[in-house]
Amino acid sequence: MNIEMSRFMELLPILIPLIAIEAGLLLYGLIHVLTHKNYKCGNRLIWVLVVCLFSIVGPILYIILGKEDSASRDDDFE
Repeated sequence: MNIEMSRFMELLPILIPLIAIEAGLLLYGLIHVLTHKNYKCGNRLIWVLVVCLFSIVGPILYIILGKEDSASRDDDFE
């Protein structure tokens, strides 16, 4: 048991930043998906599922493939 806890404590400095990055990407991706109505491909439901289900990769996929450039989208606040 002490060996497992020792190993966990060794990995903690790596895990904390990864968890913070994952949480930040998830929040950014979800907020962006839910506040915008135009996407390069797909629809809102697909992107919410991708962002939520595919951990770190999902939000990055959304940023690369789904997020429409702000210059080419209509204003959502009209």
